[in-house]
Amino acid sequence: MGGLSLHIRPIDIAEIPKNASLYEVTISDITPVIGQIITDMLDTSWINKMDIIDRKAYEAKAIPTIDKIVNNIFKKINNEVTEDAGEYLISFVAQYSLESECEHKRIVLAEVFGKRVSGNSGFDFHTECSQNVLSFGEAKYSSNNNPYDNAINQINTFIKDKKDDQDLSDLRHFVSKESLKNYTDNGKKAYIAAFSLNAVNKISIFKKVLDHKDFKKLLKYHHVYVFGIVTNA
Repeated sequence: MGGLSLHIRPIDIAEIPKNASLYEVTISDITPVIGQIITDMLDTSWINKMDIIDRKAYEAKAIPTIDKIVNNIFKKINNEVTEDAGEYLISFVAQYSLESECEHKRIVLAEVFGKRVSGNSGFDFHTECSQNVLSFGEAKYSSNNNPYDNAINQINTFIKDKKDDQDLSDLRHFVSKESLKNYTDNGKKAYIAAFSLNAVNKISIFKKVLDHKDFKKLLKYHHVYVFGIVTNA
């Protein structure tokens, strides 16, 4: 994605299962990425497509949240990623990468639904793939570590707690009936683990992901996407 200064590299090693995709994404210039995130956050045209009841509800929930994220977090970034902005950045870059590489449709950030007002109460982001399958994403940021373990463990915890089921009432406004039917009737869904990648030996981190016992639990689902994102290039 040249316009966004993202270099997306598929990981190609023999151990990767058929229903898993691993990517290393390097942000070569943070400025255009932040600019695009702000533009996308401020685009609330999706609210206008709802009926009057949902429109009022989402305006009340979404507008203050968007204002907080844009003005208190992203507009305060200069050239370095702050801890506050980190997980949002990881979420958006994973979405942009899936849109570019896998023909996924990006869905409004989960926090805009009002899901994360207190604590980490659900998945961070979602996409819909061209095969009409919903993907549920978890983002973890660290300025010096590789928090793949946290992302993978959190996904499994959220599945156990049925956080994906809880998201359906919001997601139905943004995705196709076919995707919802695939989820409810066939249990067809995908998961995304996205994390900041700081290791010198990056392939070693992806190999650790593949060996992770909780990553292997996710392979019973339609697809698992893994993004190691280099934010300090």
